Amino acid sequence: MRKVVFVKSAAFVQLVILILLASAGSAQAQDRTVIGSMSVDCSTLAGEALQYAQDNDICSESGDATTGGVTGAGTGTSSGKCGTVSLTVENWPAPDQAIMSMKAVSSVGMITQLSYNIAWRNNDTGKVGVQSGGTPIHASSLYKSPIHLAITGRGIIRGVLNGQATVNALLACTINPTIAYGAVS
Repeated sequence: MRKVVFVKSAAFVQLVILILLASAGSAQAQDRTVIGSMSVDCSTLAGEALQYAQDNDICSESGDATTGGVTGAGTGTSSGKCGTVSLTVENWPAPDQAIMSMKAVSSVGMITQLSYNIAWRNNDTGKVGVQSGGTPIHASSLYKSPIHLAITGRGIIRGVLNGQATVNALLACTINPTIAYGAVS
């Protein structure tokens, strides 16, 4: 009788371990969206672009490199905030494929042009690729990319978003590197 209890206990423990592993696997396979930022290098602005940045509190009107302000000549080194971006890496229902998408939201005006890259790497196999996009936009503060399908192979996929958005045809806002992970089965 004692052996039977041990065997049943061992089977129960194995079942619990399998359930825990399955739930851990499904937690890893959940889609992942990460929020990042867009910024403008205020030190490169001059003329109308600098005036727009100052009028909209993107860059301060006075200061120096130590305070992070921007001088009237645009020679400071501060980084002004332009808005946010998001990157999503998801499992596609077909085997070995991921879908990736991005959004950009300007907090300082209308996005009039956008270009971006999503570089990806399968952390399990080392396979790499790049999905690119962008287009002139009809003056909107929100841009949502089409879905990019990539044959990544199974594994954990690391996506890195970067690029540039032009706001109000004046400000060149950098899409700061934004990293998201997703599991592909």
